[in-house]
Amino acid sequence: MEKPETAILILNYNGWRDTVECLESVQRLTYPNYRIVVIDNSRNGPNIDLKPINNFRCSPEVAWEAF
Repeated sequence: MEKPETAILILNYNGWRDTVECLESVQRLTYPNYRIVVIDNSRNGPNIDLKPINNFRCSPEVAWEAF
């Protein structure tokens, strides 16, 4: 029996370290049918380093929304 799709919403607010840690944790789930939606609520200033998060942008189960 196929498991129902589950959406996991992750809110980012200038805390990419926490967001990356959360994404790494979620991707260790054993549940087979999920997608992750990362909501970027705010990025203040040019000093925010997005390099750590870029690995997850290519992942097919991760969707990105910026507000």
